[in-house]
Amino acid sequence: MNKTLIYGLIIGVVMGAISFISLKMMGVGGSTMLSLVGFAVFIGLLVFFGTKMRTENGGYATFGKMFGWLMVMTIVASLLQNIVSIGVMSTSGSSAMEEIKTTMHDEMHKADMTDDEKKAAEMVEGMMDKGGNGLMIGAMIVGALGGLLIMAIINLILAAVLKKDPAPMA
Repeated sequence: MNKTLIYGLIIGVVMGAISFISLKMMGVGGSTMLSLVGFAVFIGLLVFFGTKMRTENGGYATFGKMFGWLMVMTIVASLLQNIVSIGVMSTSGSSAMEEIKTTMHDEMHKADMTDDEKKAAEMVEGMMDKGGNGLMIGAMIVGALGGLLIMAIINLILAAVLKKDPAPMA
């Protein structure tokens, strides 16, 4: 099996454990501090395994190769983490969904909203009531895709830092 896939699975297991702890111990809203720690762990593991891949490649990795490795690890880890999150939320039953709906309701009905914003909030709530869990899982998938876009940008930065081109032949 490809090492980047294995490293991505390792990162995914670690991140899945953090998600599990966050969702089970602290509810759907989780903890901002735990989220930041999880993000730092994720970046740290990407740097660690990116450096390890470079070392295993003879000590060198071009920008493109490093970016590719980081993206494969990120995609595999994100898929595994989302599977864990969806599993935990679906086994938590309707309480998790109700907590999400309550949080969204509170956020959408702040006093400083315009009439148009209030109408949009009511429309979203109506869709949530009709769509149920399928809509929430769809929202998680869209969120994951947005997260991958952000991680692609971060991976571009990490690849630029971690790359090490071989010395040109004289």
